Amino acid sequence: MRKFVDLQQEIIHTYRSPNLEARLSNKYESDAFQKWDDGFSGLSIGKVQFLSDGSSEHPCFTKIAVVDSIKTENVFFTHYCHFHKSILGDYVTFYGVLRCQVNYPEQKIHLPKTIITSPIGPFAELFPALWKSIKVIYPNCHFFSYHFLQEAIKEIPREENTVYDLLFGYEAPLSKHYRGDSFFSPDR
Repeated sequence: MRKFVDLQQEIIHTYRSPNLEARLSNKYESDAFQKWDDGFSGLSIGKVQFLSDGSSEHPCFTKIAVVDSIKTENVFFTHYCHFHKSILGDYVTFYGVLRCQVNYPEQKIHLPKTIITSPIGPFAELFPALWKSIKVIYPNCHFFSYHFLQEAIKEIPREENTVYDLLFGYEAPLSKHYRGDSFFSPDR
């Protein structure tokens, strides 16, 4: 496993590259997108079907899956899995998201989302299987744990400068509401 400081230097170098804007604006015409699309089109793990997310402004390709949902008269609870591959290198991350909506007669209340950072609960079997699928397509990729996604790279002079912001997009899932091992790495 490569050191974070080395990966940080790669990210800084990439953000100082004169062709960064072209890479970001042409991501769907790239060979990297074709590899992503060929490798993960129709990705299914068990009963979980991953769908593409067209977040074109983000520097990554994304798949999202509804892992499970529970609906009662007043509560709607959903488990999602998000999987991102940066267009700036062979950098990936995935995490679970738990969302809950409570329905009252005159209003709906959305509780804070909870990020699941390691293979626990509904993600216990899914995360290892997803990692295995990723390694088939990107055998040399580097997984960023939730802990490292939160690290700021101060050498990049912009407001959104966490590793997540720089590699995967500015609407980070970073939340104080998380469960699991924030240092989880599927290579360990």
